[in-house]
Amino acid sequence: MHGNHVVLRATSALACFPCAWSRLWISVTVLPSRLEAFGRDCLPSLLAQEGVDIEEVLVVLPLRFRDLKRELGSPVLRSLAGQQYRSPLPGWLEGTNVDSRVRVLRPSADLGTLGKLLPGVEHMRRRGASASDALIVVVDDTRYQPGAFANLHIRWSESFPGAVLAAEGGKGLRSVLGDGERPGHVEWVQQWAGVRYPFALFLDGSLERQLQCPLPPDLRTADPDHLQNCPPEALGDLDWWISGWLEVRGHSRVVVPGGGGAWAFGSHDSTLPDQLSASPLSETRKRRIAEYFSTAHGTWTHLAKAFARYAATLSEGSAL
Repeated sequence: MHGNHVVLRATSALACFPCAWSRLWISVTVLPSRLEAFGRDCLPSLLAQEGVDIEEVLVVLPLRFRDLKRELGSPVLRSLAGQQYRSPLPGWLEGTNVDSRVRVLRPSADLGTLGKLLPGVEHMRRRGASASDALIVVVDDTRYQPGAFANLHIRWSESFPGAVLAAEGGKGLRSVLGDGERPGHVEWVQQWAGVRYPFALFLDGSLERQLQCPLPPDLRTADPDHLQNCPPEALGDLDWWISGWLEVRGHSRVVVPGGGGAWAFGSHDSTLPDQLSASPLSETRKRRIAEYFSTAHGTWTHLAKAFARYAATLSEGSAL
């Protein structure tokens, strides 16, 4: 037990030895206001995973937060400009007593929700990650992850080796996949509960370039293949932005059984500092992303039409 919640334990059904996926990275961005809670609850739960060796937990802390809301002229982004991390960083992040599996990444600037993934992928490339054995799992800084969490992703990687695996996700505008439908293919995945990406997806760098399209030019690491009119709102919603590109590229997204168990530190998400999941503009972000893929790539047209059809009944105050 952890508090009032049951911690899932690894069982023989989740065993994965020997396993082709021998190198596992976990990536998480942490806001300054959440750093203390992350170090107290989330990080220990990530390091205490059972039945699997973790290569590194990548803690992404941007050196500078830019006013992307103003720079990109988007009313549905928010500004984190001026926020700073304490200096020095806590002893569990830097110093002689840091767990050897913890690696702090300090990108030069905030990348929006792309920061959950792209700095970690770049770090893995420097560490010699290969398509045959490397995985990266993205998690949320507000969640305690049960002990079988990482093993779960590796175990299901054997059944769906090329797919993006998620603990939560769904179809349509709001339909989260039910327990009886798992494992099952979905249109979009939700990063908060954990999403596993095979490193092979990023091997040639093209997916990274596509994901970077909404960023200001000086924050991109490469030309995004001449893409145009990418919605800046995508920087606030990695779930739908990367899912849309995976759809364009023909990569499966699968929600697996047993993904439940990740839970927030507070009694409700809104009790956490700077919580975004209940943002009144979350539906606007998703709608503009769906419209982009429908117009520019001929995919997700049904989602774009659904937003237009039900705009009067979909409350801006309800998160997707």
